Parts: sequence; structure tokens; C-alpha cells
Amino acid sequence: MPLENAAFHPLRHIEATQASPLHRFVVDARSLELPRLPGSSPINHAINLPVGSTTRFLHSRISIEAIDLVVGSKRWESGRVLIMFHDKTDRLMSTIPLGSAEFDQRFDGLELVAEFPDHAAEAKLVFQNLGSSGLLRIDELIITPVIESRWWTIGRWVVAAGWFGWFFVLSGRETNSWLRRLLAAGVVLYLAASLAFPGPWKPHRAIGQGFQLAPTRGELAFEAGSASLESIPAPIDKIDRGDTLIVRLKHRLRSIRPVLHAGLFVVITLGLASLVGMPGGGRLAIALAIAIEGSQVAYGFKWELSDFWDLAFNLLGVAIGLAFFSRTLQPVMQKLLATDRIIPERRRG
Repeated sequence: MPLENAAFHPLRHIEATQASPLHRFVVDARSLELPRLPGSSPINHAINLPVGSTTRFLHSRISIEAIDLVVGSKRWESGRVLIMFHDKTDRLMSTIPLGSAEFDQRFDGLELVAEFPDHAAEAKLVFQNLGSSGLLRIDELIITPVIESRWWTIGRWVVAAGWFGWFFVLSGRETNSWLRRLLAAGVVLYLAASLAFPGPWKPHRAIGQGFQLAPTRGELAFEAGSASLESIPAPIDKIDRGDTLIVRLKHRLRSIRPVLHAGLFVVITLGLASLVGMPGGGRLAIALAIAIEGSQVAYGFKWELSDFWDLAFNLLGVAIGLAFFSRTLQPVMQKLLATDRIIPERRRG
């Protein structure tokens, strides 16, 4: 069992295990190539991860590349490496994609931390090339059991408080109501947490630099010799990522994706401007738009042309929302605020 500092090296394990069906795809101890010819069956193999009973979190690092890998008839039929969690009855509980690639994409050093679902009995590492043709290459794959440090447990709330404070400052002083400013900052923080941090990816991902891993305690080490040598058939269905309603609509209505982006930010901008005024609402909406589209770059994903257009339509939605608010809602709100001021003065008179 290739163990090193409590980490499991699947590619070394496969290279050292000639009985494994994956052994024929090994290039060397650090590379695995999964080719698929047109008309051939998809490649779909899995091994049991030798996880101890005390493990709650698994950290993974992977480098993955597609070479002329043509996507199949369904959008998710590409090359991918997954962790599947099962209960004691072998029922699939959740699936975590460690990395995927299509056409000529390459991703180096992708990291995430996956949490075991409650009552999960085992984890399976799955290698799939579901494309109609092409090659999937894995150059690096390391899986390590980890625990949350105190810094992480406390620090995430400190980070959230910092973001909340920054949003509060961006809300400006156009309104004298602290309650409105606090509410606006809270709304933006909630939307950022839902759409940008962590975005549609439910596992923990490092922002900017990689995770800082301290030495793991001995009881969290993998159990030597318990990795399965057999090929275990794994589901090849679409992964249920537990997306929010907005993200599901974005994928389902892909043909009108720009309209969805612009429309979403029209609504967001109108709501924020109603709370804190046009300048503060505009600043908050722009910050949210940049955070949503820019977060994937911080997570290690490439910036593509579609992301540029998403950001452009987000900002277009902000502009439309501010223009509509200025011409329609702002005069009405000013009249209401003026009425609120006149009534107490009449009572005093």
C-alpha cells in the first residue's frame, strides 16, 4: 500500500497491483492514461478507498488533462475522477468530483476537501472516460485524511465577519438608517455565500493559494492493505451537486443564459438600491457581480470567454436596475419619505 505521511497515492497503488483492471492504463507510478476509441465501451473503474472509521474529511490534489476528448451525447459524458460515498447497504449517498476535463483542457493541482456524509460506510475512487473518443490523463492524485484545525473552525467566521464589514462600508451613507445598511450587507453576504463562495461546488476549495496542511494524526491514516483490487462498476449518470434554484435554472435554460444573468442583477440592484440608495446599491451589486464571476479564478479554474460575457451581462443588469430605479422607484420613495417626515411635524403642531 503506497502510504506516505498518512496520504494515499492511488496511481502508485494501481501501478504496483497487476491484478487491478486499471493496471494496463498505467504509464508510470505518477501517470494514468484512459483512452477511448470511437464505438468502444466507456471506461468506468473504481477502487475502494482504505478509509479509517474516524475519518470525516478527505483532502485531494489532482492534475488532470484531456487530449482530443470529445464529449458524449450528454453534457456530463467527459473524463472525470470522482469519490462516491456509500452507506452500509451500498446505497450511493453522494458524489464528489475531484476533477474533470474535456476536449484539450488541462488543470494542474486542483485541491478540495470533501466531507463524509452522515452514516457513510465507505468511499470509492472512480475513474471514468465517458467521452465518445479521446484520452484522459491523470498526472497526479493524492488523497489525505484531514481534520479541521481550530484556526479553520474559528477563522471562517472571522472571514465572514470581514466580508460583512466590507459590504457594510460599500453600502455608503446615503441613508441614515443603520438597519437598512446592515440588512443590505447581510443580503449581499448571503448571495455571495450562495453563488460565489463556494459557488456551485459544495466541497471546500482553497481560494488563491492551496490548503495549508499540518501533519495528520496517526489515527487518521489510511488502513494499509484495504484498497480493493477489483474493478467496481460505478454509476455514469449526471452528478447531483445539490445546486441552488438559480444554478439549476442557469443550466436548464442555457440558451437564454445572458437574459438570466441580466435579469437576476436587475432584481438584486433594485432591492439593494431600495435599501441604501442608488450609489450604495450600485456599489454592492457591482461587487457581487465581480465576486461571482471572479471566484472561479481564485479557485483555480480558467477564465473563459463565456465568463467574460456572464460578467458583462451581470453589469448590464446592474445598469438597467439603476436606470429603472432612478426613473421609476426613486421618485416614489422620495415622496413616501417626505410624507413620513411631514406627518410627525403636523402632530407636533
